[in-house]
Amino acid sequence: MVLRLGLFALVLFISSVLLGCAAIPLSSKYTAPKERPITLDQYYSKGKSYLGYKEEVLQKNKNKEVTQKTITINTQYGDILVDYYDHKSNDDDLIFVFPLLGGKPIVSQHFAKYFSDRGIDSAILRRNDDFKNPAFFNKIEKMLRENVVRDRIAIDFFEKVYHKKDFAGFGVSRGAINLAMTAGADPRLKYSVMAMGATDLPLIFIKSNQKRLQKYIVSVMAEQNMTRPQLLTFLETALKTDPKNLARYINAKDSLLFLSVFDKTVPFEYGRRLRKEIGNPRTIFLLSNHYTIAMYTQLFTILPPGKDGGILPFDYLELESIDFFRKKFKLKEITYRLYLFNILRAPFDLIGTALEKIF
Repeated sequence: MVLRLGLFALVLFISSVLLGCAAIPLSSKYTAPKERPITLDQYYSKGKSYLGYKEEVLQKNKNKEVTQKTITINTQYGDILVDYYDHKSNDDDLIFVFPLLGGKPIVSQHFAKYFSDRGIDSAILRRNDDFKNPAFFNKIEKMLRENVVRDRIAIDFFEKVYHKKDFAGFGVSRGAINLAMTAGADPRLKYSVMAMGATDLPLIFIKSNQKRLQKYIVSVMAEQNMTRPQLLTFLETALKTDPKNLARYINAKDSLLFLSVFDKTVPFEYGRRLRKEIGNPRTIFLLSNHYTIAMYTQLFTILPPGKDGGILPFDYLELESIDFFRKKFKLKEITYRLYLFNILRAPFDLIGTALEKIF
């Protein structure tokens, strides 16, 4: 009796959470992405690609045959630092994890390790903090362009040194925006999972409610002697490296999006624009804001340093992502734990699909 009540309570709990979750399938009207122009490859030219590299082994997990390394890739655009989870199996697959904006790398490390623990090599492409300096604001397009170029060089490196062939990307927030740009510029980055990504960077800069970003905007206006309208005009004129110019080249059939409908940090409106620009790929809408999306993950543990038990007793965002990658990489593993969520979510998917068609 107690067991039955416990199971019933668990089902009710999960159902109540999934009331805030609906998955919309890939648009039936979608055919293929736009063809990349030759000028795109020229603008994001890799030059001499990488010039050399060095590796440092941080940790070996003998049970799972995983070696964690820090790799420094030398390029004419500066060093690229990579945190790499390398499996002894040496298969063709690799997931690049794109970091958030600033702060400690808790999120990128969590997801990279999650994918690695389930047998897929993952690599975190670290970012430098030059863009945070208001004095460098006039160079913002150069910095964004070189970020994409450095990502492409990292793909070169893993192709030649580790013989990888199938590349995927995962990003949250700024990481998703970076992924949208690099995947648009380089066809080798074929499979994409983007959570709370968006398009139209000038408007995101102006309309985001993130205090840190708005403080940066105020500092830039003082440093560059600009008004807010002048800053917006400068960004609209200067920025070429923006998802609104690159996302159309991503294959919607090989993409998965998560959007938080109450997100004002990376405003939901611009997340929906990104979805449309890609071609309306399968999208999971969550009734959360930019930060409460963590409730759909096991990012934060209940009892630190707990390893698995998150705020909620399931890792929904992670499960959807690993299931996507397993299918795209044609792996044998099946994500059985996702089945229950899919069943419970089905009615809300129907409602969501109907509302999407209406609005």
